[in-house]
Amino acid sequence: MKKFDYEEFYECIPEETYRVTDERFNVNVKLKAPGQALIAQYYNDKYKANIICESDASFKRLAAIITEARRNETDDFRMGICLSIFKPITGHTTPIVYVKEGKDEGLIISDSLGTPPIIAQAIHAMTGLRVYTDFTKRQSDMTSCYTDGVVFCSIGAGKDPKTGQYRIPNILSKLRVKEEKEGYSIINLPDEFLVLFQKSVAMAAQEEKAGRIIHKHKNAEGKENDETLPQHRARYSKALTQESILEIIKKHKDEPDFKVSETINTYLREKGLKFADLIEIQFYIEQLYEELGSVFTITIWEQFVENAKKELSSQGQLDSRPGLHDFAEQFLAKIKKQLSPPGLSEYSLHTEKAAEIKEGVSPEGLEIRKTSVEDTSIAASAHDTVGKSPNPSSLDPSQRG
Repeated sequence: MKKFDYEEFYECIPEETYRVTDERFNVNVKLKAPGQALIAQYYNDKYKANIICESDASFKRLAAIITEARRNETDDFRMGICLSIFKPITGHTTPIVYVKEGKDEGLIISDSLGTPPIIAQAIHAMTGLRVYTDFTKRQSDMTSCYTDGVVFCSIGAGKDPKTGQYRIPNILSKLRVKEEKEGYSIINLPDEFLVLFQKSVAMAAQEEKAGRIIHKHKNAEGKENDETLPQHRARYSKALTQESILEIIKKHKDEPDFKVSETINTYLREKGLKFADLIEIQFYIEQLYEELGSVFTITIWEQFVENAKKELSSQGQLDSRPGLHDFAEQFLAKIKKQLSPPGLSEYSLHTEKAAEIKEGVSPEGLEIRKTSVEDTSIAASAHDTVGKSPNPSSLDPSQRG
């Protein structure tokens, strides 16, 4: 099996300004194009999110993607689109979710650096669809936009693997419109999206404040607990070091109204670290698909993911760990041995769940990748274009992520 080299997929950037007392979270993971594509594929496998990553961030390309998506004949269809530019300083990702609910259609666009009105107007003109956007800047660092984009698309387009229902059902009716403009609407996003906000003031301005359950958190014992937005924010609130607090005060010493917070929200920073694990896991999953083909059932997928996570968690530093290569090769050899005669019949009885799998679909409705990704020219072209030079006519080349 080909060996994973993290430098092809992401950068590890030490946090210099907003350092927290928990040293585990003082590293920023900045995704590169292949890394973003792999994490999107992982979400497509797990949540049937139908996310594509497009590095030609032009209006023309977006219009072509939307035109193709609108040909889908189902009444309930969504697609997440990460429009990205991968450059050292001016790189950025803008997430867009195409939604079709019966006769209603729309595009939800929420750039982490704020969506300029002229962009909303232009996208409406190019696609003919109503654009829903919040214009709010939620990003405060220089690295997390690539992670933010994938997570935004997974929230807007992903499904619950147990029920097969969208994570936010009837999403268009839940966009709280503040003002109608020609071609677009200014909205407040549902609370599910507000977990992405690094800026607490911006988050509070959109919060529903209804105490609604938005997330299920699995604790160390594996038990799922319901969480509201404030509970989720509290779990990711980390204390800044005293050195960082003093540096921040010094930086803003000429701003009399500035008040320093002693905590920051580390959700995207922690998500980036988790993505580093999942990218490497997905890297080897791709090779397992190639080796095993149609016999790669959801049971094998789940076994590999679960044990690979445990293996990585035991290896220490992100940029110096040995990784999964040896583990993946041993796993593949074991599966091949179990699946070869006479082991095939023995393995098919390995678990009750495996016996229930038919045509790649698990009892919970989660599909293996070969059948879960929409077989459209959009998905194929998205993977073909990842890593190519972006089109000069980008959505906003001055934005930075």
